[in-house]
Amino acid sequence: MAKRISPEIEQEIIKLYASGLSMAKAGAPFGVSGATVMAILNRNNIQKRTKGGIYRIPQQNVIQRYLNGESCQTIADSYGVTFHTISNILEQNNIPRNNKYHNLTLDENYFENIDRPDKAYFLGLMLTDGNVSVKENIIRLSLSSKDEEILKIFKEKTGNNNKIGIREDDIHSERIFQLRNKKWKDDLNKYFVTPQKTYFSQMPQLSENMMPHLLRGMIDGDGWISAKAHQLGFCGNELTVTQVRDYLVKKLHVYNVKILHPEEHLWQITWASTKDIEKIGNYIYSNKEDCYLNRKYNNFLEIIQGNTELTN
Repeated sequence: MAKRISPEIEQEIIKLYASGLSMAKAGAPFGVSGATVMAILNRNNIQKRTKGGIYRIPQQNVIQRYLNGESCQTIADSYGVTFHTISNILEQNNIPRNNKYHNLTLDENYFENIDRPDKAYFLGLMLTDGNVSVKENIIRLSLSSKDEEILKIFKEKTGNNNKIGIREDDIHSERIFQLRNKKWKDDLNKYFVTPQKTYFSQMPQLSENMMPHLLRGMIDGDGWISAKAHQLGFCGNELTVTQVRDYLVKKLHVYNVKILHPEEHLWQITWASTKDIEKIGNYIYSNKEDCYLNRKYNNFLEIIQGNTELTN
């Protein structure tokens, strides 16, 4: 028998999909498969994104404008898409790129050594919501527009002088941190942030005092803390999900939850016990400084019965 889904849950799933999550990830907090999410979108007449979130734009016009001297960012802004969308069109059509690039204030060594909480946190976000190009040294981090503040903090911490990109349409509102830098690409590769990381990424082992910040970034990226569903969860490839679960079980003695496999290439874990959620939350939010998503932290506080401070 098909799982019965209330109208309220359907609307929550639609909101998650509209924020930029895939169908599988939008359904994960509620135990709903990607196929069911597609059915929900169809019956609610919600436009679905094309593969990779790229919407159709006139490619020949893009190519001609680029060859006439316009920058990728200028073209992207005019169509309301990301720099990466335009870059992809040029790459797919074998159009040589002008690699002249200046970002003189950028801290090129930011990810060389993960020795600060902010570096560990943003490494976690890059592992989950980040992307590294295959052929070019382009690094990007895409988040929902409601999380734009954390991208501003990332920009400030790294000295990146590129503006935060914007992509918006009827159902999608996204903010993009992006730059091109070979040193960053090489350093991130050491921590498993690579092209096609969906299949090959894993949780890096940092020093013990950096692990809470890494895990906070990973949960902010591919996890959820839902006061309504009363759960804390994380999803990703099988290896990463297993590593996160095993680390938290060993470190915090939380329940050894079962790993679920609701979709191809997607595994997930979920804790529903208030005691376990409190242990994990206290661990990842300790000394969080300004590197965290407010909405998830507030959900954590609501779950632990309105406490406004972490326990010591």
